[in-house]
Amino acid sequence: PDHPCRGPKPASVLADLACHPGRSPSLTSISLGQRAVLTVMAFGVGRDASAVRVVGFPSQNAIPHITLGIRTSTSAVASNSIAEWSTLPEEARFSLHGTVREVA
Repeated sequence: PDHPCRGPKPASVLADLACHPGRSPSLTSISLGQRAVLTVMAFGVGRDASAVRVVGFPSQNAIPHITLGIRTSTSAVASNSIAEWSTLPEEARFSLHGTVREVA
């Protein structure tokens, strides 16, 4: 069944922003333990994943986003295929605060 947010009910819930400093020269200034503030700009739902589009921190993705959920038997990379994003009105946008850490 569909999730109340108009998307697939996630089998796994994630919170991941792909930024691999070793793989992208533009990300070499990122260090573990660094504080980050992201602004959520849009919500996207694809066939196999849901995510929020963010600004405020470098990412190696064409569309910087945080994967929120994926279907069973897929991976977070499925969120890179989300084609339709619903832009949030300015008054609905919000900030996420976190710390850069390595996840294996």
